Amino acid sequence: MSDILTISGWAQKSDSLMRAVPAGYNATYIDYLPCQDFAEMAATLLPPFKDTPIVMGWSLGSQLAVRAVASGFLKPKLLVLFSAPYQYVNGDGIDCGAPKLVFKAFSQVFKLTPKKSLQNFAEMMAGKDSSLKYVFETIEDNPMRMKEWVRWLKILGDFSCETLDFEHFPRTILFHNEPDPVTPADQSRLYHQHLPESLLEIIPVEGHAPHLQAAEQVQALLKKEFALVLR
Repeated sequence: MSDILTISGWAQKSDSLMRAVPAGYNATYIDYLPCQDFAEMAATLLPPFKDTPIVMGWSLGSQLAVRAVASGFLKPKLLVLFSAPYQYVNGDGIDCGAPKLVFKAFSQVFKLTPKKSLQNFAEMMAGKDSSLKYVFETIEDNPMRMKEWVRWLKILGDFSCETLDFEHFPRTILFHNEPDPVTPADQSRLYHQHLPESLLEIIPVEGHAPHLQAAEQVQALLKKEFALVLR
């Protein structure tokens, strides 16, 4: 059994977060895209990983990991979240996400021109950093899977972590760029406020990929934390 489960984000290849795992550790990933919703994902993909010691998520994958822990499908000792959306779209008192009209417009454009939309998305993820090449490598490039990403975009836009119980969460490490043009860092600050055993690491570099844009800093902290969990 793997020691680490990684869950990638929206419109990312399912193995894209494996790059964040320090060398020498046994890690794996899941491909949730074919699932119709979180419930199907949790019931069909997560049972073999329930007691995996470390769970890592990036972007939408972070939120899915949080939902899985909150509902008991995953029981890690350590949770690592990169660029995590708490509530991606503004509403019900949350105003640090995407405006509803902006999210709706992006959803409509993505349906019409997915390839161009993902190119623009990758550029936003990379920010002004030199990691653009690596970010593009993580983006979905299979045209047959684009319709399924439309469904998961709606799932992202509809969900809020305000409904979750964070009382019994494990130690959680939150990494977030600031500024982050995709998911503002205040979203991770909301998690930090709710999670009793959390550490928030703000990366002062524009982008949406902390593990790529601050690789040395991220790897150093992960090695330290992983050693405590897997000793």
